[in-house]
Parts: sequence; C-alpha cells; structure tokens
Amino acid sequence: MKNINNETLDTLANQINSELTTFRNREIDPQTNEWFKQHSSSAVRDLITKLKITDLDLITIIEQYPESRLSDLTQFTNVRQGTVSKMVNKFVKLGLVAKYHQGDNLKNTYLQLTTSGTELAELHIEFHRINQQKMKKALSDFSAADLQVVANFLQRINELDGQ
Repeated sequence: MKNINNETLDTLANQINSELTTFRNREIDPQTNEWFKQHSSSAVRDLITKLKITDLDLITIIEQYPESRLSDLTQFTNVRQGTVSKMVNKFVKLGLVAKYHQGDNLKNTYLQLTTSGTELAELHIEFHRINQQKMKKALSDFSAADLQVVANFLQRINELDGQ
C-alpha cells in the first residue's frame, strides 16, 4: 500500500463509493429527460419519466438481441435474473416489450420490443453516441497515464463484485 494513513483512506473510499453508487443508480436527469422529450414521439415522451438509466440500457440490449429469451439477458448485463425479470415486467406494463412463447414450449419466455420500445432503444443509442463525443472532449484534459489510472481503478472496483 502506498503512503496513505487509514483515516484518509477511509474518507476517500467512502467518497468514491458514494460517487460510484450515485453513478450506478442514477435517475434520468432533467437535461436527459428534456433531450428524450425533444427527440421522441408523444407515445414515448410520457414514458421516459418512468424509467431509469439501467432500464434504458436493458431496453437497448433487448433491441440488440432480438427474440432473446428472458434468461439470456443476464449474460449481456451485470443485473441479476430476478431484477431483469422485474424490469421486463415493468416494460411489458409500459407497452415497451412483448413476451411470447414459441410453439408449445411454455418454459422459455421470449422478448420482442414494441414500436415504442424500438424507438426508445434507438434514441438511447443516439444519446450514447452524443455523450461519447462529450466524454472524449472532457477526457482530453487528462493525460493517457491519468486515464489509465482511472481505468485500472474502476476495473479493480468492478472485480470486487466477483470476490
């Protein structure tokens, strides 16, 4: 361990944990909400306030892997199957996703985005493209070495979940 006292380490660890928790659980902020409202149809416009960023991420995954089984989605996200199932049920109620079975096989539940779900996924992809450009601009103030330290740190934090 580098030269850092326990009190400072505890303070910084708490601050970092708080920031990561905020990032992970963030709601759709007013600016993002406004962007989606400006770029979406009236059907989708009213739904955006009922969703979180993780909801949009999962809707986009469903769009990228059409006709996926509900149980397959966990391999594309860090969300557990029980949570994925709850999220999908929410999407069904909001009219973003349709569930169906193939033939007589009632064991496997397949998913398909509705027109509104597809629109939302496409908007989300565009929103990420725009934000990626903003992030590159913000990151240009740092050296490659600085960014590598941050990337290594985040990788270590993410590895803690698997331990």
